[in-house]
Amino acid sequence: MNDSQILSPKPSIDEALAFLGMSNMEKSMAIKALLRIVEDDPLSLFFDEHLTCVPASIKYGNQYDEDNGVIECLLIDPKDQVELRSGQISGSSYLYHSTTDNNFYILVTELVYNGIEYYISQGDGTIADYIEIGYEKFYFDREELIKYKGEYSAYFYEKPSSKAAHSKKPSLPEQRINAFKYWLIGNSGKSIHNTEDLQSCYEAHGILTREEIWGRLQLMDNKLFSAGKDEFKKVMKTVVQLKVGTGKDRNN
Repeated sequence: MNDSQILSPKPSIDEALAFLGMSNMEKSMAIKALLRIVEDDPLSLFFDEHLTCVPASIKYGNQYDEDNGVIECLLIDPKDQVELRSGQISGSSYLYHSTTDNNFYILVTELVYNGIEYYISQGDGTIADYIEIGYEKFYFDREELIKYKGEYSAYFYEKPSSKAAHSKKPSLPEQRINAFKYWLIGNSGKSIHNTEDLQSCYEAHGILTREEIWGRLQLMDNKLFSAGKDEFKKVMKTVVQLKVGTGKDRNN
């Protein structure tokens, strides 16, 4: 029986951490890493909670004139409010650990329901900065989670040809380089053998620093990238031309 067969119909965060090989990480670090994946990659996180919301497209709050002066402050029209029982996280979300009950909460600022983005409204006619929801109330789409793991696992290593099947296994540094290349191209359809493709994909990722790249690779394979950070950071420049900016840590 493979590990996907034991996933529940609506896998929880704890199930997802175990399924993706992240359950041996420190709990708060693992959940934060998973939230980063949800924010950056095609993996949706859902929750069921009774909420009063308004479409993100409505006008509300301070309205300004051409000189940036406040004309008026618009409160939310009750007619724009809708009651939702569930939703999907949209945009950034944050993790909070309560020392009172020793539980983890996810701070949600926006959500999507039936393809429409919503904010969470408050009784005074304003928008809530966020709401706290216990992490155990969140879940993933089972098939989407399985597909996500399969796609990224497949990109980490080149499939050997029948002729190369009996060749020597790549060294650990070579495995890391291959994983780095496949992470760069993601689902873009570009080639790991084309330097220009690798460079353009690096820039499309937001021109990350070496430290940020290492962090992303650890999220994808925390065993392969469990150690050897300093050595690997030195060879990153053999794959892409890392950009150097003005920040003091720009090239770290």
